[in-house]
Formats: sequence, structure tokens, C-alpha cells
Amino acid sequence: MPAVQLQRLTDQTRELLWKFTQPEQFTLELRELLEYYGNRVYRAGQSVQQERKMVSYRVPNLVMLTLERELQAPCLENPGAALALADRLWLEKALEPRQLAAALLGMAPISEKQTVLARMQAWTAAGEDLSLLLVLVSKGSARLRHEDANSWLEVSIQWLERPETSQQAIGIHALTALLEDRSFTNLPPIYDAIMPLISDPPQALVLELQRLLALLLVCSPGETVYVIKQVLRSKPGVNTRKLVRAVLPRMAPADQEAVRALMTAN
Repeated sequence: MPAVQLQRLTDQTRELLWKFTQPEQFTLELRELLEYYGNRVYRAGQSVQQERKMVSYRVPNLVMLTLERELQAPCLENPGAALALADRLWLEKALEPRQLAAALLGMAPISEKQTVLARMQAWTAAGEDLSLLLVLVSKGSARLRHEDANSWLEVSIQWLERPETSQQAIGIHALTALLEDRSFTNLPPIYDAIMPLISDPPQALVLELQRLLALLLVCSPGETVYVIKQVLRSKPGVNTRKLVRAVLPRMAPADQEAVRALMTAN
């Protein structure tokens, strides 16, 4: 893996952009770029790559950030070509081209909202690796979250209401991404959507729900504590108690005392 020289990388990326409207050629030349910067040498102690279900070029973060930065302008100028390119990149087997496909969705203008959402819903229903789908949700919703947050909220809740745990995980992550923007204030629909889950969460969702509740406690401590108390009064299961104990330190002392009392009583 050669050292990354920013100017050289920028020049290589801009050369690649000449193929922006030619998805097949762009993909071929992107592979060459990723192979050039990829780290294909295994060193003792590097276990992350072994654990991944997807192959990865393991390029430096700077490579992907530069690609995304340089793609922003052509994506806004020609969203149809950007979406066609995203479709082609999503067919690749390696992680990085698919991350770039997700980023292209997130760069598309809000006028392409319906086509972006259609792709995200189709791609998340395909049984892909969950870690990749979480990247898709975060990157692919970037513009939509900022410019039409309520539409993203509706889609997030749809994922959350599906019976498959993997789809619920996507929904939780989608809501978490929305709350991390800190400008979103329409919280009641989120509380309504998550109450059934936090009342009896599958073990696989406890950590994701913990992160979501922690954010809700930042956004609206009083409302969130009220919801937690309501759940505890319904005699929840073991995983709910585990979830509540994890977020207790984020509550005010008086709220912690009241919540502990409810956990003891129920």
C-alpha cells in the first residue's frame, strides 16, 4: 500500500470522474484505484478483516473521503447519472464500492427523494450483511435527514415495525442517525414506535436500543424518563431491565432513584 499523497489522490479521483456517466467504466477504474491504495498485507494481530463477511480493499479513510468529496458536485448536477452509478456500485462484492453507492444516495438532491427511498428499502430487504446496511442507512439518508426529516422518520418507523430483528435493527439505527443531527424535535412518534420494543427487546437489539435511549435522554430527559417509567410499570422482562440499568447513569439523580424504585417494585 503506497503512502497517500493528497494531491496525487485528488488528481486520480478527478480523472475517475470523467467516467461518471459510464457506470461500467467508472467501476473498473475505481477497482484499480482501490487496489492501488489497498492494504493486502496481513499482519499478526489483524483480526478485523477475518471477522468481516465482506471482502475489503482496506484503503485509508482519506481515499474514501476524497472520493465522496469529489463526487458531490457531479451528483447534484446530474442526479440521474449518480443514481445509475450507485446501482452499479451496489452490485460489487467489496465493501468500499458499496459504501460509495450509499454515499451517492445521500448526495442526491431532495427532488430525488422517492427514488432514493425506493433503493434504500430494496437494498435493505435483500438480506445483506447488517454492518453494510447500517452504513447504507447512515450515508444514504444524509440529505434526506437534513431536508425532509419527517419523511425519514416515516421510513425509519416502517423498518422498526417489521417482524424481522434485522429490519428492526435498521430502524433503530435510522432513528439514531436522525437524533444525532440534534435539530430534530418531533419525538412523540419515536416514543410510540419504540415502546413495544423496549418493553420486551430481543437480546440482539439491546445495545442499539441503549444507544437510542441515551440520545433521547439528551434530547428530552423528562419525556424519556416518563416513557421508561411507563414501560417498567408493565412488568417488563430481563432484557428491558438490562437496558434501563445501562442508561440509568445518564438520568438526573432524582430520576435514577424513582426508576430504581420501580424496578424493585416490579
